[in-house]
Amino acid sequence: MTRCHSSPFSELDTALEWLARERSSREKSNHSSLPGRDGGDNVTGSRSGDTNGDGGAKRNEIQWFSPTEFQKDEGDDDERRLEWETMPLYPLGEVHVPFSGENHALINTEPRNVKMARDIVDGKWNDNLFCVALRARDTNRIASVGTIMQLIHADETNGTPSRERVKVTCRAVGIARIMNVTNPMVWEGTKDDDGNNYLVAQVKIRQIMTDESSFGNDVEDDDNGKARSTIHNGNQNGNSNNNNHNNTNSKTTNERLLQLPNDIIQNYQKIKSIYKNSKSIANSELPNFARDVMTTMPDYTDPQMIRDETKFWKMVDTWQKMCNTVRHIKRYRLQGYVNEILIEVAESMARKKGEPLELPVRREKMPEWVQRQIESMEERASKEFMELGMDPVLDFQEILIMEGHWERVHKLAEMVERERLRLEAKESLIKAFLKDVEEGNGMPGALKDTGGFN
Repeated sequence: MTRCHSSPFSELDTALEWLARERSSREKSNHSSLPGRDGGDNVTGSRSGDTNGDGGAKRNEIQWFSPTEFQKDEGDDDERRLEWETMPLYPLGEVHVPFSGENHALINTEPRNVKMARDIVDGKWNDNLFCVALRARDTNRIASVGTIMQLIHADETNGTPSRERVKVTCRAVGIARIMNVTNPMVWEGTKDDDGNNYLVAQVKIRQIMTDESSFGNDVEDDDNGKARSTIHNGNQNGNSNNNNHNNTNSKTTNERLLQLPNDIIQNYQKIKSIYKNSKSIANSELPNFARDVMTTMPDYTDPQMIRDETKFWKMVDTWQKMCNTVRHIKRYRLQGYVNEILIEVAESMARKKGEPLELPVRREKMPEWVQRQIESMEERASKEFMELGMDPVLDFQEILIMEGHWERVHKLAEMVERERLRLEAKESLIKAFLKDVEEGNGMPGALKDTGGFN
């Protein structure tokens, strides 16, 4: 048995503000190349040039704030503020996909979170709603767009004040922008924080699912409440030549975008097939506990579900589960490597001293050079996981930020295609090694090093 400290590297955690900013800088094309973002094509999402209150921020870039530094937009007059809803704010190191219909379990043990859960159960907050927002592990700041959750059920375990536990079952029912924090003085680390009070935010709900509501496939509301088409034709204010040019561009764009649902379904089916039928990939990628998870994912076959916004979110939720499974596999293997090193070194040290092996093996008691080796291994594994393209956090926060359905479709299409290409490349590489082995040109052990942690 080993015991070690937890770090972003060892957890393969991607809820990191520095990583979000690096991705935004590195992937500028992803923030500008989608039709309708900067060019003459006609797919619209949020307002062009929306800075999200940050003067030069890229559209769809994740914006972060600290409750103690939050500044309201002076342009938000009293009439606009009437549109805001007040509810508890629950920062977490993960992103919850809305509208999938799936239930989520949140286990609350911190006094502030236990109090929040009890207040919601007692009816203090309208419709049992609260806002979950991504919290950056490195800066402790919060993403400005979150998921509206509705508490469905709560189970409480009584005990001493330090051991109280409330497990809540909730459902992600909406998306909201956080406009203000009404009690920043209770944020962790502030002088008035006693650990017993939770944050309360004023939010502007962008979309919310109710029993009566449904989403259209192509029409959304803009900030003025007017209906607009997600895909529309041309610049209505231009001259006839520009209109003709834009109509041509629009036709090309629409054809390209309408193909994306087919691409997503085909790539998804290919990925499932590789995980299920490719023995080489199954052996190298999936521990036994993960094979059933990956091969029993829903069998989506109809591209129409991608065009239907309600059903589309189910696909997003499924893909996030696949990403979380991949990360869990990588964590499992990384921890196995770390444990092997710790046990081997601890046994060697015990033999030299003529003493029995002391359990648990504590990482902090290892020689400094061992700790450095492990940290280097974890850092390399973390970097390789980030490069893998199966991030269950930041990619989905970007989807949450997007206001246009087809922008989200485009983003998901990129993510699914990237994984299909990775698996196909790895499958080809493994097959090439196996062929060399069969022909006597290679050693089976070489297969262990074909993909690092990926």
